[in-house]
Amino acid sequence: MSKRGIDALRDHLIKEGHSGIPTRNDRIFDELQQNNVLIPNGDRSIWKINVAGDDWAHTLTCLCFPVAKIWPDPSSRPDVFNGAIVPADAESETEENHSHDNFRDAEQEEDVAKPSEVDPIQFLPQSSIETPSPQSTDSDQPVSALADIESETSEDADPGQLFRAWLLDGLLKDKFETNSANARIHRVEEGLLLVSPGIFKDYDREDWQRVQRRFQKLKLHRRTAQGTNIYTYQVTGKRNRSRIKGFLIEDPESVFAGVTFPTPNPHLQWVAE
Repeated sequence: MSKRGIDALRDHLIKEGHSGIPTRNDRIFDELQQNNVLIPNGDRSIWKINVAGDDWAHTLTCLCFPVAKIWPDPSSRPDVFNGAIVPADAESETEENHSHDNFRDAEQEEDVAKPSEVDPIQFLPQSSIETPSPQSTDSDQPVSALADIESETSEDADPGQLFRAWLLDGLLKDKFETNSANARIHRVEEGLLLVSPGIFKDYDREDWQRVQRRFQKLKLHRRTAQGTNIYTYQVTGKRNRSRIKGFLIEDPESVFAGVTFPTPNPHLQWVAE
């Protein structure tokens, strides 16, 4: 079971003394998928399945793991389930997509970790180190900035523009973590830092490099004194220090109209190069 299983996993890791465990289940889903621990369902982690036994049947939302990841020793594995397990039909999967989005939106407000409550190094994904949201809007804001852009453009629309619209849509709907240790987006003294390549991979894991190049062409970011696109920031935690890199949006309130950003993350400091 997806939510119950991940909740149990988080509790187990905390009891074992691990720190910096993401508070949001979808972030744990992402980490498991990126590390090839679970079997994805297309571009999602969640599977909706119909399970039937001798005299009962249920539709469940689950995560799928290779059996060898859970029980490396074949002799320790439980008996195979004596029943039927099949993926739900396409109509049910569409319904589940909608339900999963609602679930993520509902838990976002209470689960996002604040910068002062966590060590910002300990659970920064390794993919974000050295490589490279809490806003609500008035009722007169667009329901979906992304939908507006896509409705006005063809299927060959510029990936950079679509990425920008995706960001705006997510910021307006409070879908992104901001300023927390897992966040791809940080408010800094100089503007808004988009952690690269993480934020572009979140948008399009297969073709993120093209998206990043096209976003650069929009010239919404500030270039460094050396003429490069990427800024480096020092991340300071309770015990560790590291760096993250990304694009700096100098005037985010103009680029992402309608979004109210938080105060700058006190754990990040620009490293002049």
